[in-house]
Amino acid sequence: MAETLGSSTLAVIVVVLIITSDFTTTLLVTCCICLTDLFLVGLIFYWGLTFNALVLLQIVLAIGTSVDYSVHIAYAYLIEPIPENKKRKYDTPEKIRKYKAQTALSKMGSSVFHGGFSTFLAISVLSPAKTYIFLVFYRLWFGIILFGMTNGFLFLPVLLSIFGPTQDVANPEAAEEEIKEKEHEDTDSLLASERSYDINDTGRDSLSELSSLHSPSPANSQHITMVKANKFGGVSMVSARSVADST
Repeated sequence: MAETLGSSTLAVIVVVLIITSDFTTTLLVTCCICLTDLFLVGLIFYWGLTFNALVLLQIVLAIGTSVDYSVHIAYAYLIEPIPENKKRKYDTPEKIRKYKAQTALSKMGSSVFHGGFSTFLAISVLSPAKTYIFLVFYRLWFGIILFGMTNGFLFLPVLLSIFGPTQDVANPEAAEEEIKEKEHEDTDSLLASERSYDINDTGRDSLSELSSLHSPSPANSQHITMVKANKFGGVSMVSARSVADST
């Protein structure tokens, strides 16, 4: 039994460490998982169950199931940044931890609750069962959901607000959106520079035509059409009548 529980816990620790890439957060999540199993052992005693292969199987499953209620909130805590307009207000490690824990719980709490509640509805149909297998399955999974959600919602945020890391961890989705916005801004700047270049070229052509019309001959006393650039980069045709040389 001890070897099975130990290997299962070690596997969970490795997976959580890969997901979070933070030793402190992994340690706190592991603490919540161990507490869930400890509470489950107490529930086995008070609910009149005995240790056997079936009960041990549920305890091992509890290690992998209860991590779901904690690691989501822990990951939301890690990727939650401090907004630029709030960095003066949250300028100490204690305030940063408290802000990140509250925000992570508010953003991810509903999703975790819906997952736990839907699992409870799925096993609630086994509550009136008289068969021992179904009875053990319902009672232990009831404890897994209850203790796992309690540790994820109540105990883990408190631990994160006291011992949680304060450094900012890059969110891959936010970083991708930031790269796309930067590329969009670069494209707009390139189009604006090209438009400005076209306007300057059109302006130089207009000045050349105006200089050629500075001293018109009497034979050219008619309407002369010249090009003028407007401020939007478009081209408009302006008609001007040249004045004949009086000499």
